[in-house]
Amino acid sequence: MPIMERIHPSMPVYSVRQPNAPLFQAANGIYVADPAGDGGILIDCIFQPPYIKSFLEVVGKKVGTYIATHFHVDHSAKVHYYDSQGIDVVMPAKEVEYMRSADFLLEHAGLRAGGLDDLFHDKVMRLFGWKPVVNATGVSPGTAWNVGGIKVEMIGLPGHSPGHPGFTITNGDNEKIVCPVDLGFDHFGPWFGFPNASLPEYLESMARISREIDNAVAILPSHEPVIKDGYENLCNEMTRKLEGRIAAVQALMDAFPKGFTAKDGVEREVIYRKEKLLQPILPLFLFWETWMVEHICKLLVDRNLAEEIYHASDPPGFPGNVYRSTS
Repeated sequence: MPIMERIHPSMPVYSVRQPNAPLFQAANGIYVADPAGDGGILIDCIFQPPYIKSFLEVVGKKVGTYIATHFHVDHSAKVHYYDSQGIDVVMPAKEVEYMRSADFLLEHAGLRAGGLDDLFHDKVMRLFGWKPVVNATGVSPGTAWNVGGIKVEMIGLPGHSPGHPGFTITNGDNEKIVCPVDLGFDHFGPWFGFPNASLPEYLESMARISREIDNAVAILPSHEPVIKDGYENLCNEMTRKLEGRIAAVQALMDAFPKGFTAKDGVEREVIYRKEKLLQPILPLFLFWETWMVEHICKLLVDRNLAEEIYHASDPPGFPGNVYRSTS
């Protein structure tokens, strides 16, 4: 059975997590209970099958809606278990097609163009137990659900993925719980390793979550325990990690006056240290790192700290654009 922790005495809202979960094979979830019946809500309760089954035995008949947050497999695998119980599955509209079709996911996440679709399917989707949920319904930021006087509102926090959301959970006394999902309140920090990520949107989302957590009673991130204090320091740490990576890429670009590519950054391990990566899926990590470096290069152009001197043809599996520092 997953560990369930009530977040605040005045709200029937629970953090739900699998104990000793393998790294990124589970995502902490939220259970908003409906004291009056079967209208409860689950958000991102991604656990290994035995934990899902025991969890559903306890709450399954009390839940009407499951919210899957985004297409990344540690958040979209195993959602079919909830769908099979007759629970309505909803997802941000910009993410829902990824949930409905493996082919769509592999194509639009750049994995097929990068020649990594078979590896991703066999070593990640199959391992995580990903299956499509064709009945998933798309919803937009601003959508809200009311459960026994508790309001759950989806807010837009894109950048990590195209429709990546967050949630505010409030009661009649304006007490607020904030769920930033995968925005970066964890040991790694901000992550934007797919072609369809957006670093400018990510920065806007970080600014928004800094405002949203003001006066919150708790923060519920996806891959860390419940946080009840130190919010300002956490936002500062998240920004520090991101700006540190941006500065590292900029410094490396300065050393390539004739032109710098994302591949140059990967070869010099500007983000990942290869010896620490899972070797069976090393090509995937290099793909993700390449795109993180590429997104940083584009941001440096936006900040007038670099210029693009060659634009590769689209659609790229791996970016081939060439940049030069202007600083």
